Amino acid sequence: SGLRLEITLDSLIQRKVISPEAVAKYALSHELGHSNHWTVVKQVARKSLERSQVARTDLNVAKKLGKEDVLDKCQVQLDEAIQADERLFMIIFTSMVCGYEGTKDATLRCTLLARIMSLARRHIADIKTLVDTAESQIPHVRNNPDIAAV
Repeated sequence: SGLRLEITLDSLIQRKVISPEAVAKYALSHELGHSNHWTVVKQVARKSLERSQVARTDLNVAKKLGKEDVLDKCQVQLDEAIQADERLFMIIFTSMVCGYEGTKDATLRCTLLARIMSLARRHIADIKTLVDTAESQIPHVRNNPDIAAV
């Protein structure tokens, strides 16, 4: 079932057996319109952003408590988490934009556009800088008014 899949993937990612990027690439390379694949992508994105928020919170706590020895470690963890988020969301957005461009099926195009908008709206506070730079980094965004509007 979907819940078992989420638990299994989360466990494998936590143990660093697989990366969130690999999960997203796989899920987005098979049947872009399938709801189970989209659920996996949303879960991986959410968990990745949660890790960044935890790292940010740890850094703030270390600053408040004045723990200089922990501060550097927390800053490194936060930087790594932010970079991982950027890589993951670039994979997600790039795959979805390419899928949108590559299909002539109107229903699938509409579904992909709605999913891009949904993901961007849900996580806009966390990925604002990434969304701003996506236009220049993802091919086809500038050429397609529907996607550029998102």
